[in-house]
Amino acid sequence: MNYRSVVTLGCLVTGLAAAAARAENVAMKLLTANDGWVSTGNHLLWTSNAGLAWRDITPPGSEAIHGAFFLDAEHAWVLRSTADTLQLARSSDGGKTWQAAGFPLHAEEAANFSGLASLHFVDSSYGWAMLRRVSNSNFSFGMLYATTDGGATWHKLANPPAGDAVRFVTRNDGWMAGGPTGNKLYVTRDGGQTWSPAHVGTPAGIEAEARYSLPVFRSSSDGVLAARYGATAVAFETHDGGNTWQARPAVAAVAAERSPALAIAEGHLVEVTANHAGLLTTAVDQYPAVSDGLLPRNANVISADFISTRQGWILTQEGSCEGYKTGCSQQNKLLATSDSGKTFQDITPHQMEAVASSSGPQSFSTVVGTGEGFDGCDPTTSDLSTWYKDSPYHYVNVYIGGNNAACPQPGLSTSFINTLVSQGWGLIPTWVGPQAPHPCTSCGSCSSFSSNSTTAASQAKTQAQDAANKMASIGLKGTIVYYDLEEYTDSSSCSAAAKAFVNAWVQELHALGYSAGVYGSPSDANNDWLHISDSPDDVWIALWNGVKSTTNLSPIPNSAWANNQRIHQYNYLGNQTYGGITLNIDGDYLGGAVAK
Repeated sequence: MNYRSVVTLGCLVTGLAAAAARAENVAMKLLTANDGWVSTGNHLLWTSNAGLAWRDITPPGSEAIHGAFFLDAEHAWVLRSTADTLQLARSSDGGKTWQAAGFPLHAEEAANFSGLASLHFVDSSYGWAMLRRVSNSNFSFGMLYATTDGGATWHKLANPPAGDAVRFVTRNDGWMAGGPTGNKLYVTRDGGQTWSPAHVGTPAGIEAEARYSLPVFRSSSDGVLAARYGATAVAFETHDGGNTWQARPAVAAVAAERSPALAIAEGHLVEVTANHAGLLTTAVDQYPAVSDGLLPRNANVISADFISTRQGWILTQEGSCEGYKTGCSQQNKLLATSDSGKTFQDITPHQMEAVASSSGPQSFSTVVGTGEGFDGCDPTTSDLSTWYKDSPYHYVNVYIGGNNAACPQPGLSTSFINTLVSQGWGLIPTWVGPQAPHPCTSCGSCSSFSSNSTTAASQAKTQAQDAANKMASIGLKGTIVYYDLEEYTDSSSCSAAAKAFVNAWVQELHALGYSAGVYGSPSDANNDWLHISDSPDDVWIALWNGVKSTTNLSPIPNSAWANNQRIHQYNYLGNQTYGGITLNIDGDYLGGAVAK
């Protein structure tokens, strides 16, 4: 894997370390009456006393957990990220010890991995990993891998028809439920090499479209499938391995205001839902039980898992904002029942609450920004709130420090960054350190780095460390940071020093887990930065030609930094007024990395 792909994956992972608050990255499984696990996104937790106490069994060095699977109380697999690699960690002692090996993602695959994954094993040898690809909500794309040696090695299968979780019944027969709207059900009979639509049919009298859950099989022939049609749930059964399905006569319809979370236990359909007042309703086939007041108002049941018709766990989620588009957070709760839902006990691990809470700093990732942005000296959060609603801009520069920073950002802090991203902004973090040696630099009043290449490289390493420390302190750990290197004269001594400086800046930031960008002139980028071993990941080019485009930034060839790696500062726009707020700005057009 080349470094570019590692950096991209590392940035994805950093952003996902806080994704435990998102429903899709929180997972749980009840294995026995007492044993079960929870993955919060960056913690893997185990209980052996029905949730009364939790033990952290996260594989050491994990920065994010993308998927986990327990075959039993001893055999476990975790797809996780460390500082710069994606790994599959295995345990045969219930998470006391782990063995980890790299997972075989190529550069393109790493760049398109969303960070969401699921694992499934039918025994200690045969398993599958589904990695969700980046796409908008109109699509569901995945990359499917298989192992026959317990996860020591993996091979990629043909692209599946969707990127959703898989569940295998045998080494050959498996199922996938999902698609963009959840209305697809697929089956494979050759270990995931090919998939076909499964035909279930719609019960008489139902007009709504189906949303399928993965079927549960008691044997290779006998299984039960749960589907919901709006707020109505239906259980289907098969006795021929899923070739045909029959709807059961009893259709469970919970009288609630939301779609239910479904589970199959002991061959029965179990559904749990909540209304807007927090009233929980659980039904086993047609027999409901009710429990009052256990959920906050407007909380939602997002998943349920039952090992019997009496005993199970449910995962809930609630979102709240302190103000309009600000201070927003998601919170998950894990509840347990042992009486078919008549009563529930809150067994939420404190690690889950800590990750989901809005009190701690958010984490962000490096993403590609496209379209219009601007850079100004010192806009406030109030200014930017108005501008995000009323201006055409989606991205804004933030000066984070450096000894030549002339625009001390007022109120720069984790809260400041969280507020801007909550407003909707993508950020261009900028460090303004020493400039090129005098008299080469265009900034005559600026302090400069040495004209000696070795010394310049050492100075750049220090600048990268300082910038990384500042980024981490304001909640932007692991994202991209741009070095503002103003135009300099292309003399041989200045060029050599600048090359050494930029090369060391990039190299050190990579070592610290960041992406490295550089702002400056197209000539300096073309003559120097393009011809070093550690070229910047992205460039922010000052070429005031008034053209809102990231191509044809002469003399830089269009083949350089061509993979969405450019920001173009196309003009000085002066005072601009939106929503009654006036800011003095430069105009930027983006097709490059930002923090968000």
